[in-house]
Amino acid sequence: MSDSLLTGGPESLRCGSSALGIDAASILPFDRVSPDQYPAFARENDATLSFPEKLIMMLMHIEHACISTGRKPEEEAIHWTKSGDAFVVRDEKRLSAVWLRVFFGDTKYSSFTRKLYRWSFHKISPSVYNLDRSQVTVFGSINFHREKKHLVLQMESQTAAKQRRSIMAQQRKIKQQQLLKNKEIKTSFNAVPEKDQQTNSSSDTLLDGFAKERVPKPVNTQSSSNRFSTHDPHHDMMERLQKGLVLANFLREGGYQGSLSSLQRLLEHNGTQHSLDAGVNASSASIADQPSLAMQLLKQRIQQQQVQYERMQMQALAAMIRNRFAQE
Repeated sequence: MSDSLLTGGPESLRCGSSALGIDAASILPFDRVSPDQYPAFARENDATLSFPEKLIMMLMHIEHACISTGRKPEEEAIHWTKSGDAFVVRDEKRLSAVWLRVFFGDTKYSSFTRKLYRWSFHKISPSVYNLDRSQVTVFGSINFHREKKHLVLQMESQTAAKQRRSIMAQQRKIKQQQLLKNKEIKTSFNAVPEKDQQTNSSSDTLLDGFAKERVPKPVNTQSSSNRFSTHDPHHDMMERLQKGLVLANFLREGGYQGSLSSLQRLLEHNGTQHSLDAGVNASSASIADQPSLAMQLLKQRIQQQQVQYERMQMQALAAMIRNRFAQE
């Protein structure tokens, strides 16, 4: 290789950047000098020039030097494709021994290729450019083009640390989304139990008040039990009516507006069903001892129910009597 290929001759000095179509108004730092001066410029500005900038300077310098000396650029160790949207590595040994040493201060081809991948370059099949796969390797990037050199300013190095940070950021985002999703599910799942705790207190109060105030306490619980030791249809009707009233009050005072299946879950949560049974049992003896007074009070309370709850109450009562008290 002649010295003029590395340093450029007199003709190359006269052949400025405009001869190669380089925009003098470009913001690229190396556009201030001619391609034959790129090796010296790269050494002087090694700390500030990026890898893609040095690479495009190397390719432009080789092309310029070959044209200046009457050689074909495609015969060099590395050169642009004819379209200028990629570059070809034809001779790895010569590239390492000459050009990498001049522009990168490194003679290892493996180090050069690692940096290519780090800066988002990728291999392209040589057949795309009608080249022999066994003789050349082609690299390209969407932001690396001979006629659009300014695009290299958009390229970024994907370092290992940066990749790890990116992966960790994505993992954190996924974890936060999952936590938010779990929180929404948990909130939705706990909505019914929270309602249970509110209605539980209300229902217990109603049951206690009804058992203790509305219906007189039994005079003799034992005698009441003996009195109805055999099946009594009248007592059975009164007991069911009492249970219906307790449920109706539970629905109305608790503000329940859900479905029957949700109601059953409400009754079963935190002993609410037990409280309902306890209230019914506590007032059954009173009904047995004074059926006429109990009937009067029950009818009076049922008539006080608001019209908009009647259909819901009847459906719920029928289902609860069938499902809960069918075995009694």
